[in-house]
Amino acid sequence: MTTLKLYTAEGCGPCDEIHEALDQENYQVLGVPGEEPPIETIDVGTDEGYAAYEAAGVVDVLPLARYEMRQCHITRDEASGLITFDCRSDDERETDRPVPEP
Repeated sequence: MTTLKLYTAEGCGPCDEIHEALDQENYQVLGVPGEEPPIETIDVGTDEGYAAYEAAGVVDVLPLARYEMRQCHITRDEASGLITFDCRSDDERETDRPVPEP
């Protein structure tokens, strides 16, 4: 099973919120086939973690989640604290948007 890779760093406020949601199992993953994938947390504050972060190809965004070759959008519901990792393609997200009424 493919792993969702989550790149975080110590002292990153949004990263801390995500870690809390993961500990409480208050998250969902969209756009992956079958069951939710395991999540591998990578600390970019370490040499090894930063090297993996650079290899992912994006070095200006934290937190960052990637599933296979896709970057996942990360959102947090303010009321429930639910973290959503949306790993759907742009086309899949586009078809999910509500159609404005005329």
